[in-house]
Amino acid sequence: MKPRHRRAMLLLATAAALLAVTVFFVQRYQQSKYLPSDNELSRADAWLPFGGTWSGGSPIVNTSEERGAKLVSRAGPFADIKLEADVHIAEPFGDAGLLLRTSGEEEGVDAYHGYYLGVRPVDATWEFGRADFGWRPFIRKSVPGAQATAGWFHLRIVALGCRYAISVTFPKAESVPASVPITSSAIIDRPGCLT
Repeated sequence: MKPRHRRAMLLLATAAALLAVTVFFVQRYQQSKYLPSDNELSRADAWLPFGGTWSGGSPIVNTSEERGAKLVSRAGPFADIKLEADVHIAEPFGDAGLLLRTSGEEEGVDAYHGYYLGVRPVDATWEFGRADFGWRPFIRKSVPGAQATAGWFHLRIVALGCRYAISVTFPKAESVPASVPITSSAIIDRPGCLT
């Protein structure tokens, strides 16, 4: 092989190796900076309760009817995050949901700084807003045709910077044999949300 070709091959191999190492470290850095690993969230000490009576394992269950009870991840606040959960509401007059980007948590309703995506079966609505020891709703959406009783709801939120993509799936109506779950979604921009 000519020296010129050998040098080009060596340069190409070095560039490929550097690219592979860079991709590995970028992926590792992004995962550790923004999102907790599955191992972090499955540990028994990964969660901090504020009110309520919680039982661990899979799924995690709150067996009390205490208003404002919350279970917060100890993995820390994340700049960008994706949360997805199936939430069961035992009675139609309750509400439940997901907290994100929280700090200063205490026991009680709206007793934290951060965001909340919640669902209310009694009027077939979901709501997204911010709590600062008081409540400021950003959006409240009614879901026509959704089952307005207790059951399982699927909530998903992706927060990238100050943009929030939300999806809420209401269960199918048990009284209607051919019914299907209904999904409602929205994209919300909140300029300055991280300041």
